[in-house]
Amino acid sequence: MAAASSTVLADRIRGCLVGSLVADAAGMPIHWIYGEAALRSALEGIEATPEFRPVSANPFYRLPTGRQSGYGDQAIVLLRHCRELALASRQRPGDSAPPLARLAYAAAVSAHFGPGTEYDPTATTEYHVDGSPSGRTRRYEADKVSKWPIDGPWMHHCIKDFNAAVARGEEWPQGSKDDKQADAAAKVAAVVCLHAGHIARARAAGSARAADEALQVAVDEATRTTQDDDLVVSSARLVSRVILECLLGAPPARAIEVAIAHMRDAARAGRLATDEACAAAAALAVSPTMLARPHQEVVDELGNTCKLMNSMQTPLHAAAAASPDKAAMDCFVEAIRATMVARGCNCSRLCIAGAVLGASLGTSAVPEDWTARTREAEDIRRSADAIAEFAATQLEERA
Repeated sequence: MAAASSTVLADRIRGCLVGSLVADAAGMPIHWIYGEAALRSALEGIEATPEFRPVSANPFYRLPTGRQSGYGDQAIVLLRHCRELALASRQRPGDSAPPLARLAYAAAVSAHFGPGTEYDPTATTEYHVDGSPSGRTRRYEADKVSKWPIDGPWMHHCIKDFNAAVARGEEWPQGSKDDKQADAAAKVAAVVCLHAGHIARARAAGSARAADEALQVAVDEATRTTQDDDLVVSSARLVSRVILECLLGAPPARAIEVAIAHMRDAARAGRLATDEACAAAAALAVSPTMLARPHQEVVDELGNTCKLMNSMQTPLHAAAAASPDKAAMDCFVEAIRATMVARGCNCSRLCIAGAVLGASLGTSAVPEDWTARTREAEDIRRSADAIAEFAATQLEERA
């Protein structure tokens, strides 16, 4: 596998970050539709182009088309934080990628999802049944309210636990202790991209272990800020390694293979008992038997919920099974559409599959008209540019 040039690496970083969040926005209007008949009804007349359904059919929350899901919003908060780290580091050049400023990142999460925001759980909103207003009530009291969707974004389990910990005055990490869902794996791409140039340079010098460990620490800290759970950390570690290998030139199937081996490396510092479970789950998802089957069949067997392991496994299957002989955009679109219409928690999977495929295929893979329909596209691109330029500079310094 040839080393990536700084120009190629920067393009892959942009593809990774834009691809992940555009894919999430594209699928948000049909997020959390679990029933086959319900999805078929929602996509009637647009079966061939399910992305960006003009009016949301999401049964739990309603947002204007082009908005991010709760997974995408978490990814954007981390992306913006990594952009600030990249900009600060370019002003103060060093020989390594900047560590996560974990307290500043936690503050950014609170600012986006906490009191006074549109996610504020004390806000009131209208609940609907079949489109009919059913009065006003307090949001997120799921044990008392059975009438959905709500008007506005949906606060995830880990964010509710994070906000509660902040309100209690707890020190970092404030993450949920029992939320074993895909939030961390779905948001981690920006951290990987921030470290990619330094790791590429270290590999070229034959001494990448310290750079690898720095990435793992950053991934762990970003994860534990909102999900302080070992299994969740392991899932984010594995997905981060897949993204990294794609950024550095491996096709998705090979990147997953290398990531699994990395997770099983007995000499790796900071190993968790849950690392092997994630490695085994990923290996199953991309086994020859699974790759020979249609994506929908694999999702039906492994699961389509927000929970681990299926929410980590199935997007890796989609990326590994993508047609390598097709043009980049055709490959991306085919795999993202397959992920999108596989029902259930498609947005968590779209964030992961979009990041992996974008990292492998670069910016040309992400359709411009999809990006144009993503509300936060300008901000996403600005952040991606800053991180890509920083990573390219890090790689160029090897000379």
